[in-house]
Amino acid sequence: MPVIGFSPTDRHPARSRSGMAIRKSTLALILIAIYLVGAHLRLSLVSGGQTIVPMYLMLMSAALMTLMYQGVMLRRAVAPLFAIMIFALVQPMLATAPGASATDQLPRILSFIVAVISGVAALVAMTEVPPEKLRRLLIGLWLVLVGLVLLESMGLKPVFDSIKTALYAGSGRGLYEATARDLALYGVTRATAFASEPSHLADSLSALTFMAYILHPRRGSLGSILTVVAMFLVGYLVSPSFKTSFYILALLIWAFWPRSLRGIVALIALILMVSTLFAIFSREVLVFFNNVAGVHMASGSFFGRMLAGPLAAHDILGTYPMLGVGLGNFDGALPAIVQIWNDSGALVLFPWYAPLGAADLMSSGFWWQWFFLGLFGGAVFSVLILWLLRDLGVEAPLRSLICTWIIWYPGAGFVDARSWFILAFVSLSVAGTASGRKRARAQDPTPHPFG
Repeated sequence: MPVIGFSPTDRHPARSRSGMAIRKSTLALILIAIYLVGAHLRLSLVSGGQTIVPMYLMLMSAALMTLMYQGVMLRRAVAPLFAIMIFALVQPMLATAPGASATDQLPRILSFIVAVISGVAALVAMTEVPPEKLRRLLIGLWLVLVGLVLLESMGLKPVFDSIKTALYAGSGRGLYEATARDLALYGVTRATAFASEPSHLADSLSALTFMAYILHPRRGSLGSILTVVAMFLVGYLVSPSFKTSFYILALLIWAFWPRSLRGIVALIALILMVSTLFAIFSREVLVFFNNVAGVHMASGSFFGRMLAGPLAAHDILGTYPMLGVGLGNFDGALPAIVQIWNDSGALVLFPWYAPLGAADLMSSGFWWQWFFLGLFGGAVFSVLILWLLRDLGVEAPLRSLICTWIIWYPGAGFVDARSWFILAFVSLSVAGTASGRKRARAQDPTPHPFG
């Protein structure tokens, strides 16, 4: 006879809790999938020329993940998150560039804070779900994108273009139409798999490959290496992009990051070996780089991603060295960036860039950190990020930050959700998952702040 006031599942509390955990894990995986699709599409809600909700698929799913894991986030990272929020509100008040005040930049400051929280929520969610299930999801999404590219390339491009036009109507995001550039650089018109730009597809394929390698159960084995090489190769073949090389460089640094004296010695040996090979084959390497870079440099996109940042750094950081132009103050950096485009002759070569704003004329997230925050402010912010990652239980926080900077370099906005998704996925590892943290604490209860 059943006991009054108790359901059958109450007599098996362990089984009930297990079922709830499975349901929560499944919901988290669904939200992570939406978040990843949002990172690929980057859709925003726009009204009257103003962005109401930027990248709403990412932020919507991240908001639900925040509600699901708010206890974990508050328990682990409330202090560094609060410090980052205070920093974001105070830093513009101290900057002296025109338009740097917190009042003028409040929408971008709030967007930045929400973006950081969304990245933390995504990281926590990805480390709380079973790593093998997350890896299957990542590989499944990668296969879907590759399949969409194949369909788009098999005579269905007009259908894809029609759907894409409808999808981005009213989103405030223009659609990529530089087919002549694609033919000149790559010999083909690149597919997008419903993204607004081919480079966004390359970002998605590369990010999924990066995460799939990190979560490989035998990471570092010959099988895992062959898998990641094959995924990067296929990704480049279906979506060629110069940005893929930055993901590969970041993953190499991630994989060979030294954790001990032996690791440092191995890294030095690798550098010496590469330097020796470069010295032996220097002429061939330089000819190859000149051919590749020379073709890419014949585009305004390459100039804005790769060259505008370092060229403008002297003027911007020379004028505002300590605190930069202020967080979110794109207009404060615009005169110096436009001057670089004029002095280099890039505006003469690519006059259609003339009416664009600073975020389009210089799209390196790495340089935006230092332009916004200055040398002192950027250093303080970096310490806050390391603090945040350490409290979240991330392995080698400094490695995560450096890998983020590398991937930010050829394209990121710093104040947007997509930028902070990058920090989330480079901070992911099996040892960063819930089960991995228990093993790590059992082996070494002392956290290593910098790895």
